Amino acid sequence: MMISPGSYAHSIRDLPYEELVIERNRIIQDLHRFESDDLTDAERTRHPSPEAVYQCNNLYLIEVTKLLNDIFNENLWNEN
Repeated sequence: MMISPGSYAHSIRDLPYEELVIERNRIIQDLHRFESDDLTDAERTRHPSPEAVYQCNNLYLIEVTKLLNDIFNENLWNEN
């Protein structure tokens, strides 16, 4: 079952920067697997469909990237 992008953002909002980077990389890896058509037969027939998971992962990637950007910018401005 997939959750909404807002719920996903809420679930990861307190993760430290390093863990957000790991999460972002995991999502990117999942996106690459779908794009390379490297899915098993079981994955092709699951619900939600691989296409729905791909779409959600793209939305999740946006959310995790926003959080990373916010933390990075906050740290950048606090250093000066």
